[in-house]
Amino acid sequence: MNESLLARPHLPPGPGVAWALFLDIDGTLLDIAATPEEVIVPPDLGVTLEKLQRALGGALALVSGRAIKSIDRLFAPLRLPAAGQHGAEIRVADSEVTRADVCSATLARVRADIFTHLVSMPGVRVEDKGLGFAVHYRHAPAAKGQIEQRLAEALALHAGELELLHGKMVVEVRAREVNKGRALEVLMRQPPFAGRIPVFVGDDLTDEDGFKAAERLGGYAIAVGHDRVQVTRYWLSEPEAVRRWLQRLATDIHWRDHEAEAACRT
Repeated sequence: MNESLLARPHLPPGPGVAWALFLDIDGTLLDIAATPEEVIVPPDLGVTLEKLQRALGGALALVSGRAIKSIDRLFAPLRLPAAGQHGAEIRVADSEVTRADVCSATLARVRADIFTHLVSMPGVRVEDKGLGFAVHYRHAPAAKGQIEQRLAEALALHAGELELLHGKMVVEVRAREVNKGRALEVLMRQPPFAGRIPVFVGDDLTDEDGFKAAERLGGYAIAVGHDRVQVTRYWLSEPEAVRRWLQRLATDIHWRDHEAEAACRT
């Protein structure tokens, strides 16, 4: 796609007073870092998210491959509705975290079978998320094929329960029934999301289930980055562009609400 075209954001009609907003984190809200622990949260992002959540009546959720504990650490003291580990964990508003009944014993067995082999590979890092695990190879890109082959062999006997999820310089093992699209559907059945128009913003292959679910429910999918622009009708170029758009969206919805209130008083 033409670079100048990508530089111009192509966004759904708004401002979306009636939207329910679902935001991926790494590569969407935040710039990708060498490791998940090294990401930088811009100091004004939490303010923007809190303002936007209020403007949307609470209907804003973070939907990530990260565990919810990791999400909360990143954005503390802000505590938003969230779907962690691609939807294996879900928290609505201030409720407790609910966890999918995944095949924990099988996951543990597969991880134990291949852990020693994977961690012995220079530059490869294994992240245990509790309800799944991720193999990061950003520092060893040449190892991608070997990692994928080893994981595929390990999962061959468990294809009905587990699957591989390919992301940016990472391969994850998760329960087959878990994905971001199903997480979005769960959240959309509950207040404050129910009855709204879902908008899912993401940057990776791992977000495509979320894109499809949002569109299936009559909403919008917004892709972020050069390699995702042909997946959806709407796009933004990079995380910085996402953050600027969210700031404008929060302001636009705020002023539209004020105008509506003023009209009712006259």
